[in-house]
Amino acid sequence: MPKLPADLPENWTQGQTISPNGTEVGLTEQHGYNYLMKQVNDTQTEVNNINGALLDVAQQATVEDIKNKIGTESDADTQPTLFGRLAQLKNVLVEKLAEVLTKVTGIDGKIGTIGDAAGEESLVGLIKGVNESVKNGEGFYRYSKTDIKKHIQKWTLLPAESSIQDVYGKLTTIHAEKNGTCYVKINSTDLGTISFGVYDKIPYQAVVAADQSKLVGLKGFNEKKSEAWFLEAYNVNAAPSTEEREWVFPVEAGKDYTLLIIGSSVRQCIINDFILGYTDAKEA
Repeated sequence: MPKLPADLPENWTQGQTISPNGTEVGLTEQHGYNYLMKQVNDTQTEVNNINGALLDVAQQATVEDIKNKIGTESDADTQPTLFGRLAQLKNVLVEKLAEVLTKVTGIDGKIGTIGDAAGEESLVGLIKGVNESVKNGEGFYRYSKTDIKKHIQKWTLLPAESSIQDVYGKLTTIHAEKNGTCYVKINSTDLGTISFGVYDKIPYQAVVAADQSKLVGLKGFNEKKSEAWFLEAYNVNAAPSTEEREWVFPVEAGKDYTLLIIGSSVRQCIINDFILGYTDAKEA
């Protein structure tokens, strides 16, 4: 009977992953299920062929020699007998099975159970924690009329009776740390076509400009709706008119948003009151 390789790995460490071929997870071929099963199959094949082997042995050895080579069921795994080899294989298989069960149990522990509380170090606990954050309003912005982040009053972007012109006024730039919505209220006295725009892509000049400032020479800027994150336009053509308007616009976490007042062929634009509000509390 040819010698089995007896090269199954005995240097497993905590946290290693078992895979079909071993190499998929950065280990050797001997660490894989398939290699282990091949050694089992080879052993079973040799056991099945033992009768033929015994016939060969019988031609060269005495009955006593054959008995010595076969051994007994009580042979230890260190004995150079058939039963000793079988005991050795059994020990290896039991050890590897125990390792597999340990790893499966570890996975179960990482997944957790439905009874795990929010915040526990398990997949169920983490999911419940996210759910609690959303329920408490911690995971996103809500628009708010009371939690004011920016307030501008009595800002004359273009005084009354000015010549007809285009004008760009920066209200503010915000950095959204969370997804959600923001509230804007603008009370203004205007004459001409006025637009309120929110831009996530805009020339650097506008992003770094001071809040409540008039912008000049915005190269590469296009106020068309297709270029804006959010844009609403309104016309005041007959005479100066004071009106108040409110909007809610969405934001995405990680983006900067620049808020502009844009006048096209205007003769007057005065911001009487501007409010930007949002909160990450449960009640807005």
